[in-house]
Amino acid sequence: MDRVLASTGAGQANLVGHSQGGVVARQYTKFNGGADKVNHIVTLGATNNGTTMNGISELYDIVSGTGVDIDTPPDHIVGVAGMQQLVGSPFITELNDDGHTVPGIDYTVIGSVNDQVSTPYEATFLEAGPGSEADNVTPQHSCAIDQSDHSSMMYSPHTYEIVREALVPGTVPEDARRCTAHS
Repeated sequence: MDRVLASTGAGQANLVGHSQGGVVARQYTKFNGGADKVNHIVTLGATNNGTTMNGISELYDIVSGTGVDIDTPPDHIVGVAGMQQLVGSPFITELNDDGHTVPGIDYTVIGSVNDQVSTPYEATFLEAGPGSEADNVTPQHSCAIDQSDHSSMMYSPHTYEIVREALVPGTVPEDARRCTAHS
């Protein structure tokens, strides 16, 4: 970040993160000195409040609650970062302690109703705290034929224009966004 700011001469930058990238952007601003360096964070399908991984986390809780040690297999399947993104994980809990947002930073949070990784999709949304704004957007609410899922939302023309508008307000207002079939 310091190299980007130095090379551009900008005082702050905007961050765009998909999936875990959105959570990493939030971690950077909350714990790693990025709060003064970031103006706006845009996330797409981020696991901001954890994910159930379409029910896998509930199954994990049930089996591990029986006393069976199943920590090693999930770590090998989804990795440490995958385990950190589960609902109720220590990482997600610490990230959301004291609120979702950092004062001085605005957020645009994009969650698709068809997301099969960040589940339930509403768990991607953030609640703005003092000194910040959070715009929670579901592309299908303004473009029903855009059926993008977790991975394909990054390539959706409609979602792309939501991101552009978030980063440069006035460039693509809601009534001017392309609405095309996408899956």
